Amino acid sequence: MTETLEPATTGRDLTTLSIVEASARLASGSLSAVDLATAFLARIDAVDPQVNAFVTVTAERALKEARDADNRLGEGTGCRLSGIPVAVKDSLETRNIRTTAGSIQLAGHFPVQDAAVVERLGEAVLLGKLNLHEWQWGTTSANPFFGICRNPWDVERVPGGSSGGSGAALAADLCMGAIGSDTGGSIRIPASFCGIVGLKPTAGRISLRGAIPLSPTLDTLGPMARTVSDVALMLAAIAGHDPADPHSADQPVDDYVGGINRDIAGWTIGVLPDTALEGCEPEVRAAIAAAGRVFEQAGARLVETDMDLFEEGRSLNRTIAAYETLQILRPRMAVGTNRFGPDIRQRLAEAETIDFADYQAALERRPDIIHRLGRHLGDCRILLAPSTPVVAPRAGASETTLGAPISLYLQLCNVTGFPALSLPCGFSTEGLPIGAQLIARPWQEATLLRAARAYERLTPWHMRKPRLSGASEPAISDGALQ
Repeated sequence: MTETLEPATTGRDLTTLSIVEASARLASGSLSAVDLATAFLARIDAVDPQVNAFVTVTAERALKEARDADNRLGEGTGCRLSGIPVAVKDSLETRNIRTTAGSIQLAGHFPVQDAAVVERLGEAVLLGKLNLHEWQWGTTSANPFFGICRNPWDVERVPGGSSGGSGAALAADLCMGAIGSDTGGSIRIPASFCGIVGLKPTAGRISLRGAIPLSPTLDTLGPMARTVSDVALMLAAIAGHDPADPHSADQPVDDYVGGINRDIAGWTIGVLPDTALEGCEPEVRAAIAAAGRVFEQAGARLVETDMDLFEEGRSLNRTIAAYETLQILRPRMAVGTNRFGPDIRQRLAEAETIDFADYQAALERRPDIIHRLGRHLGDCRILLAPSTPVVAPRAGASETTLGAPISLYLQLCNVTGFPALSLPCGFSTEGLPIGAQLIARPWQEATLLRAARAYERLTPWHMRKPRLSGASEPAISDGALQ
């Protein structure tokens, strides 16, 4: 960073505020956006060297946006996100700020305009760009060019991917909200591993304009935050039709905030039988079972749904994503593969074995699996499933050693386009977060948020914090490569 920053008030207290709390204090004038931004920049400076969540810190832009937010708030023209410190995954284009998608090949890419989702964050304060798995294609965020992103709960473990920097930054209190992308679980994996809330909305709910693509058929963007209400506030700002994006759907946007605290008494929630959870670690199975009991405490009725779609959804997702990503990256392969990390080189080689007939067959099977998932929801308002079958693995662990693929329960909602939310539902004996996934029908994000908030009100998991001490090594400065 270019300057030493000290918060005007107790910075650690400020960085633990929720968006809802900070927004109320900013609107009342009891807190300034400049003080809030300064506190977060100081914490990034002290703590991020341990987790490497940021690829780029935009301190000067953040302070300017904070001053602008204070002016608007003083005039009474601010919005709910005015002055709120956020960060975005480094696959989202940002005007005059380097955007890399985690690849050395884009180290000199400085877009001329913001992605639509960055534009819609409006008066929020952009702290910087967040680390990710190279080309957004993986589950660890062990980036070979910008450094390994680490899990704040145990820095020897991965934060998940590909939006690992988003999950890690939120868990470490380095921002209040973040934007991630989810093509095969890339929001929900970090949410599960880092103990935060992440929403993959219905396909088409949030504009993809200005988001570097991975698999256009499956790509989605979504909000990530430390509480359900904070995710709702962010979704309210970024959801909606974008005529400039051919993937954007012209669907009404619900009031995600207004009804979030209503009860769920009388709702029917689908749960999986034990046979569908055999690949999960025992502590994950126990946490999901306990989550079901909390929903019963909230007045919901649980019904068992013997859904066998997860493995099929994962297979279709992997075929579609691999084929489409290969086509996107093939021009960059023409100059040689030495500018790809070893993980992506392996993925590209595997993708070469998928021919167009395999890809076309996977696309043709999508309508059937969409129909079958809708039928399984039936009379259920939501389905309850694990987010990930395991807690965050140690860096370097292979998926083949984990008992079940990390994305086992996640990719179904990518291939069908259904919305899904991950929220913390417990901790392992080693102190690692466990995530529960809620699934709803298309365009029912408000339903997911209301159910998640009902659960959150009855549980303490979202209030736990990892223990991270300050460090003297500076964060990465504006535009500089690690």
